[in-house]
Amino acid sequence: MEALLKVEDLDMSFGGVQALSEVSFTAPAGRITAVIGPNGAGKTTAINCISGVYRPQGGAVLFGGRPITGLAPHVLARQGLTRTFQNLQALEFLGLSASADLPAGQLSYGDRKRVELARALVARPKMVLLDEPVAGLNPAETEEMGRVLLEVRRQGVGLLLVEHDMSLVMRVSDQVVVLHFGRQIAQGDPRAIQRHPEVLRTYLGGHEDIPPSLAPAPEAPRA
Repeated sequence: MEALLKVEDLDMSFGGVQALSEVSFTAPAGRITAVIGPNGAGKTTAINCISGVYRPQGGAVLFGGRPITGLAPHVLARQGLTRTFQNLQALEFLGLSASADLPAGQLSYGDRKRVELARALVARPKMVLLDEPVAGLNPAETEEMGRVLLEVRRQGVGLLLVEHDMSLVMRVSDQVVVLHFGRQIAQGDPRAIQRHPEVLRTYLGGHEDIPPSLAPAPEAPRA
C-alpha cells in the first residue's frame, strides 16, 4: 500500500544531544502505525517534527506526496494531518455526547483521553497523530480506547501513535516502527517486530526480559 506519510532522514538535536538521527519510516492511509521504543528513544520528538511543533534540523516529511516539513499545525490540519481540534460531532462518534456540556476537567481521565481524540477527528483528517493515547488509563479504559482506534481505522483514517502499552500496540497496529536512542532500528508488521533480532537485542534486552505482549508467538505445530 502506498504511503500517505513519509519521514525521510530526520535529524534533531537539543543542546548537543542527538534526539533523532536519520530516522526514516512510512505510514499508509487507513492503517494504524505505532512508534515504540524506550524512554528517550525519540518517539515524541519524531511526532513533534511531523506535526510542525518542531522544525527538524535535517531530513524531510512528506504527506500525500507533498513536502510539509516545518509547516505550522493549523496549515497541516487543512491538508488532512491533525492532532487537536474540537467539535460536538466527533464527541457523538466517541460516545461523549452526554458529557458535551461538562467542563473537560470534570470528565473522567479516560473520557478526557477520548476528548483529545475527538478534537483531532473533527477536521475530517486523513491521518491523526496520537501521543500515548492510553497512558494512565485502567485496563477497561485501555480496552475501550483500543476499540475506538480500530473503529477510527475502519472509517478510513490513518493513525500514527506513540505508545508504551505493548499489548495494545500488538493488538491494534498494522505496522510498528521501533526507535532506539534516536535511531530507527526496525519497521514491520507486529509479528515481524516480535521476532526482529535487533529489536530483541537492543530494545528488549534479551529474551529473558521480553514482556509477554512482545514475546515471539510459538510456532504452529507441524502436521
